[in-house]
Amino acid sequence: MEFGDAIIHTGGNNDDTKLQSRRKTNYFDLLPQDLLECLLLYLDIPSIAVLCQTSLPSYGNISDLASRDQSWLRITNERFNLFSAGRIAKNNVSRPKLYGGSSWKDAYRVMARTCRMPKMNVNFKRKTIFARGCGYMKLKKSGGHSNEGSRCPASSKQGHYRHQFMACWVLINHTEDCNLRSAPMNSLSSCTNAYEGVDEAGTESPYIELQVAFQNTKSGFCHVDIDICKATVQMLAANGDFITQRVIYDGPLSPKIVYRSSLPKNKHSCEYLDGKDDQILSLKPFEFAIVSVNVPLVYYRQQREVLQFETDFLSRALSIAVPASCKIVESGNDHKCNSGEMDTDSKVANKYSTVGIVTFANEHEIWESYMMLPGNCVVLTDICKSPNF
Repeated sequence: MEFGDAIIHTGGNNDDTKLQSRRKTNYFDLLPQDLLECLLLYLDIPSIAVLCQTSLPSYGNISDLASRDQSWLRITNERFNLFSAGRIAKNNVSRPKLYGGSSWKDAYRVMARTCRMPKMNVNFKRKTIFARGCGYMKLKKSGGHSNEGSRCPASSKQGHYRHQFMACWVLINHTEDCNLRSAPMNSLSSCTNAYEGVDEAGTESPYIELQVAFQNTKSGFCHVDIDICKATVQMLAANGDFITQRVIYDGPLSPKIVYRSSLPKNKHSCEYLDGKDDQILSLKPFEFAIVSVNVPLVYYRQQREVLQFETDFLSRALSIAVPASCKIVESGNDHKCNSGEMDTDSKVANKYSTVGIVTFANEHEIWESYMMLPGNCVVLTDICKSPNF
C-alpha cells in the first residue's frame, strides 16, 4: 500500500485500473461553478495560489476561477479597499497598471510587498505615515528551535510574506501649530513610575498623540489579537543610550479605537481600551483599525531637555513594539498542526505570539512633511506625502 497515491495492489488488473482512474479524477470538476466561486470566498491567499496550479485552466474549472482577474480584483479590494461595491458591480474600476501590476494578481503582490495602507471610508486630516512595520508568525527550525519576533522568519522573500499576519502604520494626530500636547503629571502617572525624581504638583508634562493603524493581512479564518496597552516606544536619549517608554494605558489618555473598517459608514467607533482589564484589539481577516495612543515625554522633561514640536519627538523615536498573537480558527477542535499548539476551550488550531516592530522614518524623510518658518514656528507642508522608506 502506498499512502501517498492511495493505490492498493490487489493483484487484479480490473481493480488496479479503477483505482488509478479514481486517482486521476479531479473532484473539483464534479462541483458546479457557482459552488466553486463560493468556495473561493473562504480560502486564504496561499490556498488560492495553489489552486491556480492544480490543473490546466479551462473554462469553469477551479484553476480557471482561481486565476481569473475578477477573483483577484475582489481579493485586492477586500484588503486595500480601493473601490466601492457599486463600482465593482458595474465594472467601473481602474486598470491594475495604476497599482503596479499588469494584472490584479500582480497588483496585489506589489501592494502587499510595499505594505500599502488601505483606503478609509472617512477622511482623516493629513494622513502622513511616519512609521510602518509588520508582525510574523513563529516558526520552528529544523533543529527544534523557534524563531519568534518581528524579523523575517525565512531567508527568502516568499517566506517573508507568507508568514506575515499583521501590518502596522503610525500617523500623528497633529495640532494646529505642530506643538506637542501637555497634560498634568497625575494624568501620566501610570507611565512615570519608573523615573527617578518627583515633579512639582500641578505641573504639566509634554506628550504626543499617535494614531497607530493595524490590519490583519491574512484571509480565511485567521484572527489577530493586538495588546496595544502593552505597546512600548524605543527612543534615543541625550547621552546616546536608548530608553523604552510605555504608552499611557489607563485614565482619560488611555488608548481608544477611532476607526474600524468593519463598522458601517454611519457609525463611528470610540471604544477605550484599558490595560488593567486586559482588553485587546481583535481583528478579523483583512479588517483594518486605527487606535489613538498617547506617549508621555516625562523623561526628557526631567533631563531638562526642551521638546516643543512634533519633530522633536520624531527625531528621537526609533521604533514601536506591539505584542500581538495570530489565531487560526478551524472547523473543529480536534485538529492539530505540527507548528502550533491547541486551545482546548475553543476552535483554535494554531496560536502564534510575536512582537511587531514598527520602525520610524529617518530625519530627512520626516522633514519632507514639515517646514520651519521664521519666529520659531513649524508647520506642515501644503502637499503632505508619505515618506517612501
